[in-house]
Amino acid sequence: MMYTFSMAAEKFTLPFVKREEIVSGVHAYHFDRKKFSAKGGQASGWDFKPGQYVKMRLPHDNPDEKGMGRDFSIACAPTRKNEIVIMTKDGSSSFK
Repeated sequence: MMYTFSMAAEKFTLPFVKREEIVSGVHAYHFDRKKFSAKGGQASGWDFKPGQYVKMRLPHDNPDEKGMGRDFSIACAPTRKNEIVIMTKDGSSSFK
């Protein structure tokens, strides 16, 4: 499954790899950074700095008032070239 992300004005997609429970109610979502696909063609990858975030768009039925996108902090080091990880607490939004 591919998910659409954006950072600054750039849009790209990454394939979902796995969901991992960190502790009860907190999950890490892993995406394949090697298969980065930028709008307009393939790219070999992208870089980010510690503390940056991505806007993630997940089309789904019955979105809540915030819509189909959310901001997530990147929860892995930029030196981790094979994947990007975001973490979130389980919640009641239509997005999660």
